[in-house]
Amino acid sequence: VEMMERQFDHLVRLVDDLLDVGRIRAGKIVLQRRPVRLVDAVTRGIESTRASIAQHGLELETHLGGDDVVVDGDLE
Repeated sequence: VEMMERQFDHLVRLVDDLLDVGRIRAGKIVLQRRPVRLVDAVTRGIESTRASIAQHGLELETHLGGDDVVVDGDLE
C-alpha cells in the first residue's frame, strides 16, 4: 500500500508538470526568463523538497561547485 501511495504521488506530480507545460505552451503562463545562477535554482529546488526528504527519513547531501554557471530561466 505504501509503495502504491508513493507511485500515485509521483504520477500526480508528473501530471501536474505536464499540465504546466501545456499551460506554458498555450500562453496561459508567461515565464519571466532572465539570467539565473544555476546554483540558486538547484538550492531552491532542494529547499522546496527538504520537508519531503526528511519526512521519508532521507538525507540529501550536495556539493555545489564554485563554478558560476548562469542559465536562462525563471526562478518563480
